[in-house]
Amino acid sequence: MPPASHRTPKLAPARPGRPSIVRFLPYLKGYWRQFAFSFAMAPVGVLLSISIPLLLGGVVDGPIADGDPGGVLWFGLALLAVGALDAFISFLRRWIMVKATSFIETDIRLDLFAQLQRLPMQFHKAWESGQLLSRIMSDLGTIRRFLSFGIVVLFMNSIHIVVVLGIMIATLWQVGLAVLVLVIPVVALTFALMGRFGLIARRVQDETGDVASAAEEALHGVRVIRSFGRARYVGRTFDERATRLAESGVKRMDLAAVLWTLLEVFPSVLLLVVLIGVSFGVAGGALSLGAAVTFVTLLLSLAWPVGSLGWLLSFARETATAADRVAEVFDAPLSIVTGGLALADVGGRLELRGVSYQFPDADVATLADVNLEIAPGETVALVGGTGSGKSTLVSLLPRLVDVTGGQILLDGTDIRELDLA
Repeated sequence: MPPASHRTPKLAPARPGRPSIVRFLPYLKGYWRQFAFSFAMAPVGVLLSISIPLLLGGVVDGPIADGDPGGVLWFGLALLAVGALDAFISFLRRWIMVKATSFIETDIRLDLFAQLQRLPMQFHKAWESGQLLSRIMSDLGTIRRFLSFGIVVLFMNSIHIVVVLGIMIATLWQVGLAVLVLVIPVVALTFALMGRFGLIARRVQDETGDVASAAEEALHGVRVIRSFGRARYVGRTFDERATRLAESGVKRMDLAAVLWTLLEVFPSVLLLVVLIGVSFGVAGGALSLGAAVTFVTLLLSLAWPVGSLGWLLSFARETATAADRVAEVFDAPLSIVTGGLALADVGGRLELRGVSYQFPDADVATLADVNLEIAPGETVALVGGTGSGKSTLVSLLPRLVDVTGGQILLDGTDIRELDLA
């Protein structure tokens, strides 16, 4: 495994209009066979699911109508075989995807950690550690779960809904068209709710990082907090952040409840419309009893695809938000770049020539025109008041920050030209 400084992120560059989740596609290239298999099996799974209502209609119009017990038995065995094959394909698809997406999550996490190692100290001072931890753990976990399960199931359910609506329209166009007319406004309302859900989901993820930061800082600094009697203040700060997170979480679940309830109740409304339409169709001779059974069973098969659509869409929105948050770290500018030189024989002579350093948010330079030579084996003490630049000067030597003026030379070579590894 290459060192952190030598790992090059596979993340695609940012472009206007390109969603962050799309930028992670290069991580999937090494596992394209697993994704190809899963997406290829999706239509097969839909075909097997739809074949069950067709077989039920066939057994009603065939063996049951003819009074053939042997035929009913064969149809029953066929239904059992179709169900078993569908379950096996579903198991195989999930097993393959879980393994592939676990490796993808690891690749992204390693690249993200390498990026954190390369980023300058100003970045780490500006970002709370809890925010970074929530991105490297929970956000990447959300992306992995969506890639392993959500995206394929969303694809399958979409195909299932379209195919079933097509069969309904082809079988009894009046009822199929009525179902289609009812579906359109529900889809429009769902996407409108998803826009609001995305904003709240982002707020929840950010506030989760705030709570993690508050907890980590309090636990790491518990001795100092108790020594100075600040336990109540720290507890109040944590309580405020936790309360904000709870309120945002409740708002997210309220919106999700509206979305899920809408999509759970909708199949029942469709069932009522279909039952009325099928009743007229059978009474008028346009449908056989077997075709009516097929029609109703097909509609019942939509209960899971339509009912899960709300959860899958909210899951997809959370994943898109997680991808945005992770991409923010990858897109952070690198002000310290490694050089390409490696000293074969390090003597240890250090020289500062006209070194200056000014913090980005400061009006005055902390260090200005510092000149210093330190011979190998020589010991130098830096003495000065608080804020005089002692720590800053020491931070310049290992390139925790880079000089804003002048040079730092190691054996006559500018340290910016040396390999950081």
